[in-house]
Amino acid sequence: MTSELRELIYQGSVKNVWRVTQGLIFSYTDQYSLFDWGVMPDLIPQKGVSLAMMHRNLYSWLAQQGITVGLVTDPLFWPQSLLSHEVLVEEFDKFHCAFDEQAGKWVYRSAQSKNYLLPLEVVFRFRVHGQSSFVERWNHQTKTNIKHGDMLPNVVIEFFSKLEDQDRFLCEEEVKAILGCGGDFIDHIRFTAIRIAELLRSAWEPLGFELWDGKFEFGFKADQRQLVLVDAIGLDEVRLTFDQIPFSKEVLRDLYRRTSWYHEVVEKKRQALDNPHLMGNWKNNVTQKPPRLPQPWIDWVSRMYQIMGLLEYDMLPMQQSKIRPQLDQLKRDYQNLIGLEWKEFSSGKN
Repeated sequence: MTSELRELIYQGSVKNVWRVTQGLIFSYTDQYSLFDWGVMPDLIPQKGVSLAMMHRNLYSWLAQQGITVGLVTDPLFWPQSLLSHEVLVEEFDKFHCAFDEQAGKWVYRSAQSKNYLLPLEVVFRFRVHGQSSFVERWNHQTKTNIKHGDMLPNVVIEFFSKLEDQDRFLCEEEVKAILGCGGDFIDHIRFTAIRIAELLRSAWEPLGFELWDGKFEFGFKADQRQLVLVDAIGLDEVRLTFDQIPFSKEVLRDLYRRTSWYHEVVEKKRQALDNPHLMGNWKNNVTQKPPRLPQPWIDWVSRMYQIMGLLEYDMLPMQQSKIRPQLDQLKRDYQNLIGLEWKEFSSGKN
């Protein structure tokens, strides 16, 4: 380990980013964010530590499978001050993205460095989730009628904006225009995302998990023509179920979808999409604040994150006998909480 001076370069809803000589430090917090709102009113104990553990364990395993990752896995290069809720990653330059008020659209300017972050979220889907805008797009394109829970014939890859005020679906032509690339590079991104998604599914299935969908972010090293898996893959980036119960941040989304605050957020975001001049200010027009979670749900979600942080992917067969009983208990507790707390939460009695 080495010593370093830290410079805070980003303070986010769920993690802070520090620049050091060796790269960037992701400092995960116990905060959570939903629906592009930003920081929600409660803390989830041990969430930050658990996400850092999951980041280290999962990316180290993916690197062993031949995936190029931006995580610095060798402890010899870690700063002395690296804490249990932190990881060290490579630094990539960013695209510039700003909303042009006069033109009423987002304008991109390419990064100056040869190593840069793609300004995209690359979304993969194995199964249909009914709350997703994907259902309408797919049914329109294919003239079919898929619904919540349907398995897709093949994994589907889609692209969304990363740097704009809201995550916006991007067609392939828009991606080409933003990146200044051709179809071959888009195919390379798509193939890499499919491979990673298949690896994740194969790792989690033996424990009883089903992977529905998720998102990746990539950097690109131009000199080596190399895609690099960056940011994180945790319970905030994927949608998992365990024996048909949600086992990711989807638990929190489901709870908040039952509040009047959520419905107002949806309406204000819709208005912003209809009127681009409201795009950067939709949150200021929301009159309600998100309600606080009941304590039993905070405790349950904390345990969910902690279990996933414990998984060591090169030792999963040996961990099954220890992890599976904990998962089964979480399922029983979830079923009890649905009956005891959901009604109180949706009526604001928390």
